[in-house]
Amino acid sequence: MTTRMADVISARPIIVHSHLRWDFAWQRPQQLFSRFAHSRDVLYVEEPQFFDDVVKAVVDRSEPHSNVHRIIPRLPSAYRDSESATLTTVRALLLDLVSATGELPHRFDTPIQWFFTPMPAPTMLGAFGEGAVVYDCMDDVAPQRFAPVERAPRERYLLARADVVFSSSRVLADASWDNITSEMTMLMEEAVATRRFNATVKYLRRRLQ
Repeated sequence: MTTRMADVISARPIIVHSHLRWDFAWQRPQQLFSRFAHSRDVLYVEEPQFFDDVVKAVVDRSEPHSNVHRIIPRLPSAYRDSESATLTTVRALLLDLVSATGELPHRFDTPIQWFFTPMPAPTMLGAFGEGAVVYDCMDDVAPQRFAPVERAPRERYLLARADVVFSSSRVLADASWDNITSEMTMLMEEAVATRRFNATVKYLRRRLQ
């Protein structure tokens, strides 16, 4: 990249909400955040796992890459039937983790919140005092037959609040969605589109000054 990663977006920490497991495949999330982690902390939050033998909600934290904190919420199986309770509990676990008395104190103050899925957006936005919001729409699953019915309204919610939108779909990238208020909407069909990404870096720098 022509822009040095040490200078990207003023080195603010990033909280990532992803539907993709870190160890599933080396694709856009891993490519981006292994590089971002050269200059800042990254909290990579995966979807929760449910267990019959877990009686109290906890987080499994590991560091698959330097400064990348992989978070897998481990919840009792009863949470499977309540998405609302699940998201609220995950938010509480994360807030405790990054609080002044948590395991990662003050390492995620005024972060960038980066969403690969819109599903947790209504619960997570505003909870961490974020300085900017990114929606990285890798998978255009809304029109698919088995997409959750909640996805479309949550995506509209996130689009209305995102500062930057990346999309793998030309329909979204061409700003045909009425809910897009972002000044920066970028098409990134390949894993990491260098020129487009660098343009976004410059925009976010200005946005966060």
